[in-house]
Amino acid sequence: MARKNIWLTKKQLKQRVIIAAVVIIILILLGLWIFRTQPVEETIENITEPDFEQAEQIEQVETDMQDEEEMQAETEEEPEVISNSCKIALKHAEDEVLDAYNIKRKAESRLADLEEQTAEVKKEVAEAEDLLSDSEEALEKLRESCTE
Repeated sequence: MARKNIWLTKKQLKQRVIIAAVVIIILILLGLWIFRTQPVEETIENITEPDFEQAEQIEQVETDMQDEEEMQAETEEEPEVISNSCKIALKHAEDEVLDAYNIKRKAESRLADLEEQTAEVKKEVAEAEDLLSDSEEALEKLRESCTE
C-alpha cells in the first residue's frame, strides 16, 4: 500500500487562501447590504406630522399653562425658584443648616453633661482633700503617740 500524503502543496494552499478571502469579502458585502441605512427621503416620508387639530390643542394647552404661571407669579410674594439646580442647591443648604443645628444641640448637651461631671469631680476632690487632711492628722497623732 502506498502512503497518502496529508500535507497540502503550495498550489493547493494558495487556492484555499484565495477562496477563503473571496468568501470573507462576499460575507462582508452581504452584511453591509443587509444593514445599510435608509435614504433620507424614505426617512422623511416615514415621519408622520400631527393633525392640524392636535396642533391647535397643543397651542391652547401651552397658552393656558403660561396664563396660569403668570397669575401665580402675580399672586406670590416670594420669588419663584426657576431652575431645578437652584431648588437642589436650596435643599442641600437647608439640610446643611439642619445638620449644623443638630450638631450644636449635641454639643450643648455634651457641654451640660461635662459641666455636671466637672461639678461631681470637684465634689469628689473636696471629699478626697478632707479625707487626706483627716488621714494626715491621724498619722500625726499616731506618730506622737508612738514617740511618747
